[in-house]
Order: sequence, then structure tokens, then C-alpha cells
Amino acid sequence: MKNSIILFLLFIPTIIFAQKNNILQHIDENAKKYAATITQEELKKHLFVIAADSMEGRKTGKRGQKKAAKYIENHFKKIGMQKSVRGNNGMSYLQEFQSYKTEWKDVYGIDKEGKKYKWLKDIFAIYASEKMREEKEMQAIWLSSDYINSNYFDTLRIDNNEQAFFIRRYEKQEDNDKIYDRLLKKRIKTIFFVCVSKKDFNDELELKNIYLKMPQNVLGDKRPKGTMNVFFVTPKAAEGLTGEKNILSKEKYFKGQKFKVKAERWEIVNWTSENVLGFLQGTDKQEEIIIIGAHYDHIGANSNYTGTNKEIDRESIYNGADDNGSGTVALLELAEAFSKAARDGFKPRRSILFIAFSGEELGLFGSKFYTDFQPIFPLDKTIVNLNMDMIGRIGTNNNSPNTVCLVGSNRLSTELHQINEEANKQMTQLKLDYSYDSAAHPERIFYRSDHYNFAKNNIPVIFYNDGTHEDYHQSTDKADKINYPNLEKITKLVFYTAWELANREQKIKIDKIDKSSKDDE
Repeated sequence: MKNSIILFLLFIPTIIFAQKNNILQHIDENAKKYAATITQEELKKHLFVIAADSMEGRKTGKRGQKKAAKYIENHFKKIGMQKSVRGNNGMSYLQEFQSYKTEWKDVYGIDKEGKKYKWLKDIFAIYASEKMREEKEMQAIWLSSDYINSNYFDTLRIDNNEQAFFIRRYEKQEDNDKIYDRLLKKRIKTIFFVCVSKKDFNDELELKNIYLKMPQNVLGDKRPKGTMNVFFVTPKAAEGLTGEKNILSKEKYFKGQKFKVKAERWEIVNWTSENVLGFLQGTDKQEEIIIIGAHYDHIGANSNYTGTNKEIDRESIYNGADDNGSGTVALLELAEAFSKAARDGFKPRRSILFIAFSGEELGLFGSKFYTDFQPIFPLDKTIVNLNMDMIGRIGTNNNSPNTVCLVGSNRLSTELHQINEEANKQMTQLKLDYSYDSAAHPERIFYRSDHYNFAKNNIPVIFYNDGTHEDYHQSTDKADKINYPNLEKITKLVFYTAWELANREQKIKIDKIDKSSKDDE
């Protein structure tokens, strides 16, 4: 008997050690049972709807995106997800947000004699505040680079509302940047870069032409305040506006004549889009929130799309089956699996919020609206975001059909990384590819999907992705090209990771500081 007791005592440390090293505490038979409800057949059924021609490429704010939102909303309703968005008409699955497009509408300068210098011919602007929307009289001042870098510049009196400073544009961008920074520190508001020739002006215009002609989408419904006004002008226009010949030869400072300028950019074209949210309330730890997300918008259709000619339309629609129909249908299946478990009496301890984001293709708008404008649940109670964006194909960076690329999992929480790794090791056996996870990777994928808006708020994330392939943002990204067995396995990996995160005793710890999450702020 004594020997038996001694042997038992000897085994106790081993048992305790084994328990401590088993990072998965809740991947049990129930988890396996509900993971099994996620099937490639169901994923395929959903995807052939989400990526159908009838969805017209799901462009944000357009008819196809609205139809896709309705499909997701109906699915959440059907499986019993709760509404969590409070609106004027009660609770809703839809979180609406607005955007506006900013376009250059009218840019010109008028000299003292009344001669008008025209947009894109003599003058263009790359930044302008709303104060420039109306024609404004300004005092022209020439500053040579030598003067800007001298002590005299420090004593220069600035009237930011009335003065426009003309400076030489240099061939090397770093020279322009140095001068620009010096002016910025002086809080100068209006700058005219004088190009050294008409050819130089045209070259600069060509470099910036795409930006100038492309509408810029901005989140929210308020115009930005206090923007610096930055113009480029030909030498001829600069001489006309300042009233000084051979302006580029001037070595110091001079005060020219008054002239008029206008730069109307803010032509507002509002549209409304929607995030679609399904909520599953937890039990004893329900205040802690897990967010599982995927964007459902895409880039619409090209200029050949008419909505009538089927042959042309099929070639013109960007269906976005992988980007990001794949993540969207995975989200639908994950929500259904957790909902089935909850109905059978196996609700998660923590609450899970399933979000289908819109506006990702325009600049992560939907997730930014959620984190920066209207978080439905406090961000300090949000413990993780699991984001799926393009998980239906095999990227060109690998040859294995049994692969998923992971980004961000180890940047804020070692524990999160370990849980996902162990869930994969025990349950899905995918090859985990971390090649895109480097902060120095030229693709900068960490910053290019919705998880980033959570990471920048110090919320641990995992971004599941398949890398890049030849059909990325092409009309050839079709549902029949998806690798459905791989899509099923990746979706199950997300399920197992989320199941563990939702049910463990302690929430995952944040034990790292990821400065790269703030880089683009």
C-alpha cells in the first residue's frame, strides 16, 4: 500500500504538468459535433448565391451589395441570431453608415488683370480646405529655398488666411519634402509649387493624374477642417498670379500682387451601406465579446456592364467569389454551427458577435465605422477578432492545397497564437503559412483587411487568408474555382479556435506591444 501511494504521488506532478501544457481546455466531443455541421456542400450552396451574377459584384452602396446584405440578414434571422444594433425603428441586424465622395469640381487662379489660369492646364491642387471652395483673394509671396532655410524665415510674419507662398518645385522629391516640412512647422496654410517648365508641370500632373481624377471616399458625413492648401502651377501662371517676371530667378523674398484663387473639392455624393451583425449572447462571461468577421462587399462591375445583356454582363461582373465570398459564407456557416450548439444547450460562455462588414474594398470602411464611430459593444470588453478574407483558393505563394496563411496571430497575444496552432494540430492539420506576417512584407497585408481596425485598438487578431492569385480583383474570380475542401477545413479551424476562446476560464492575455499596428494611423 505504501509503495502504491508513493507511486501515485510521483505521478501527480506529471499529470499537473500535462494539464498545464494542454492549452486547449474545451475542444471536446461537443466541439467536434458542431464543427461537423460545417460542410463544403453548405459553403458551396451559399457561395453560388453570394458570388452570383445577380449580386452585380456587391459594390458598396449599390444594389448588389444591398441584396447580399439582405441574404446575410435573412440567414442570421433564420438561425436565431439576436439583433444588436439599436436604431430609430428598434433593434436591427443592420448597422448603417454613410460615406461621401470628394471630387475636384473647379480649380483656377485669376491674376490682377483678370486673366484666368485653368485647372490641369495651368494649375492643379492636391489638397485644399473647405475655405477654398469659394473664390478667395490672397497676397502672393515668393520664398526662395535659400530664404526658407535662413534665419530670416524664422522672423517672417504669417497671415495664414490671406497669404499664398510660392516656392520652387525641385526635381528631387526629398528636396521638396524638406521645404514643405519647414513651411509646415511655420503653420503656413497655402503653398504654390512653381514648376520649372511647362513640361515639368505636365510630368508632375501625369504622376498625380490618377489621384486627381479619382473620387476619394471618406467615411462619415462631415468635411475635414484645416487642411493645408497645396497647388502646382506653371512658371507662366506663377508670373501672372504674383505679377513678377522671371520668378524662378528670384533669390530671396518678395511680396507680389494680390490674386484670386478657387479650389472646390467637396462635391458631396452621399451613399449608405450596412454592416450586418448577428449576436449570440454568452452565459456567465457574456460581457466579454468575441468578434468573428468577414467583409462581403466587392468591387462591382466594369464599364461594359449594362444589367441587360447577359453575355456582356457575365464578362463584366467582378463576382468576388474568393474576395470575399469565401470569408462571407464561412461566417454564415460559423454562425449557424454556434447557433445549433446554443439551441442544444451548449451556449458559449462569452458572447460572440458575427459581423459581415461592408466597405472594405474602399478603405476598411465598415470595420473602421464599427471601431471608431459606433462600437456596439465596448472595445475594452472585446477580447479578439478573427477575420476571414480570401480563404477559398490556393495562393501563388505555395503549392499545397492544405494551407492557410495567417497574419497577426502572434503580434499581441502569445496565448492566441498558441491556441490557434494547437487547434490546428489536433483538429484540422492544415499547413500554417506565416510568410505574410512580417511587418516588413511588401504586400503589407496586415494593414489591408478589417482586422487592422481592431488591432490598432489593441485587440488581438488572427487574419485567415489564402495569399494572392491571378484572379485577385478580376472578373475571373468565380465560385467554380473555389477549393471547397480547403475552405471547409479553414472554416473549421476558425470554429475550433473560437470555441476554445469562448469557453475557457480566463480570457487570453495581451502580453506584447505591436507598434506596427499604429504605423498607418
